[in-house]
Amino acid sequence: MNNIKKIFKREKNFFSDYLKRKKNFSIYLKKKYQLETVSKRKLRVSYELCRIFKNKIKYGPYKGTKFSIEENSKIKFLDYGSYFLGLYEQGITDILINQKKNKLTNFVQLGTSYGYHAIGLIKNRYFNSAVCFEKNKDIKNILEKNIKLNKCQKNMKVFSEAKETFHLKINRPEKTMILIDIEGQEFKILNFSSINAIKKCHVIIEIHHWIDNFTNEYQKLLKILLKYFRIKFITHSDGLIKINEFQELNSFTDDNRYLICSEHRPSKMRYLYCIPK
Repeated sequence: MNNIKKIFKREKNFFSDYLKRKKNFSIYLKKKYQLETVSKRKLRVSYELCRIFKNKIKYGPYKGTKFSIEENSKIKFLDYGSYFLGLYEQGITDILINQKKNKLTNFVQLGTSYGYHAIGLIKNRYFNSAVCFEKNKDIKNILEKNIKLNKCQKNMKVFSEAKETFHLKINRPEKTMILIDIEGQEFKILNFSSINAIKKCHVIIEIHHWIDNFTNEYQKLLKILLKYFRIKFITHSDGLIKINEFQELNSFTDDNRYLICSEHRPSKMRYLYCIPK
């Protein structure tokens, strides 16, 4: 009898979140949600997770990192869900958090966005200091709020758009890890001069292949990089394998759970992990 009671209790707990959701789910909401675009649904699910996790990362290496989020803001961000679950850009995160073996203490990010990597790394002491570049003024303001929210001001500096001279902000290149994610501008600011200046750094570059004349620009960049670095070619990894492990998502539909993992990219992305020769 005791065994049966345990089974009943376990099964009740398993379905409890779904039954609560079902109780509050009207025919009107069902019809409304069926008409959503992918982006609108992604945004709705993202903000639902903001409320569940109280705007803070619960899982993964950046656990405890907080974000300043206003649902009514003109800036709409779709990836908070994967932030809070520690699933966002997992392949890149795995490289970044394992740099102590290379005795790297400084982190530089071109295209910092809201600070997922930069703040997460500093708050959790994977690096001692960070220099951040963010072109978008509104996002830069949110980034600065997030830095203060996590009490990382003493260890982080924020600048606007990264230019070809970004390397002048780097102290001790041999102790520095650089992450570059600037939506195609990598082909403009990474030239012979700037690459020569960071040749002692470890560098990860996200390649954005939708620019004009991509093949020629990419080959030109590779030719310069290969002069100074060994390159590991990395494809994007996602959190699909882990998504069903999170109890907080038990009541979410299959579509919504898997949508959390999507980073809404046009195709598989290519990253270059450049290691000094």
